[in-house]
Amino acid sequence: MKLIFFDESKNAPDYPHYHLGAICLDESALIDVEGAVQAIAIEVFGSAELSSGTEFHASEIFHRKKNFKEWHDFGRRVALLSRLVDVLSRESLSNYKAAGTDFAFGREIKNLVDSVHFTQSHLSRFLQLADVYVWLLRFRNRKSNLPGRETSGSFQDFRAR
Repeated sequence: MKLIFFDESKNAPDYPHYHLGAICLDESALIDVEGAVQAIAIEVFGSAELSSGTEFHASEIFHRKKNFKEWHDFGRRVALLSRLVDVLSRESLSNYKAAGTDFAFGREIKNLVDSVHFTQSHLSRFLQLADVYVWLLRFRNRKSNLPGRETSGSFQDFRAR
């Protein structure tokens, strides 16, 4: 069974595009992927508890908001995003990008077990990974070198992954 976690990155006055994306996990990868993110949460927050105080949002990490307000070191923030991207880059998550699917416009869905469920992102590490993925897609498509934007060589390397 495949589980798909969607997220969106809304448009802004200076960027009129709306990004919608998802990560797809095989049920056999759930425990491994969640464990990897939980380990990062324990390092970062001192707890793996699912709460708004232990939530990963890529834009908040990058722009020093909410849980990352005191993270002044840009390299530290990029390193955290990089670790989350490493989780996203695991074999179980990258197969579809590398090999495609076996149907003309994607994998044919023969059996749909359930409908879409909505929940707060702080209650799901998988939704938080989807957030990181979609935010990075938006960031890549946006002009990141506008005046007043913080950039660094290490982040340019990170964006190229």
